[in-house]
Amino acid sequence: KADGDTERELYAKYKCYCDTSEAEKKDEISKLSGEIAMLEAKIEELQAGTGGLSKEVANLDKAVQANKDSTAEATAIRKKENEAFLALEADLSAAIEQMKSAIRTLADVGADQTLATGADHKQYMAG
Repeated sequence: KADGDTERELYAKYKCYCDTSEAEKKDEISKLSGEIAMLEAKIEELQAGTGGLSKEVANLDKAVQANKDSTAEATAIRKKENEAFLALEADLSAAIEQMKSAIRTLADVGADQTLATGADHKQYMAG
């Protein structure tokens, strides 16, 4: 009979432990299920935001490429225009030097046709 009493007492303690433990576990499962639902909603929200950001990044990548293309095109145009300017500048500088040389030559010959000396030179130029 003592063994039976001991077994009943141990069984009662075990049943009490199981009942208490089961209640705690059910409560914990309930709390964690709510947290899981909240986290799943947050994940869906973040994934939706990520999709929008991915589209924005793709659009920005296109804009960056368009800017690079425009820059390359503008640089090529500027280079051609600079080459044309340098050629024209060299041509005009040579023309200016030729005009200065011609003016010096005419001045050395005495071909000044200003009003003050114009009358003297008419006779000289007429020969």
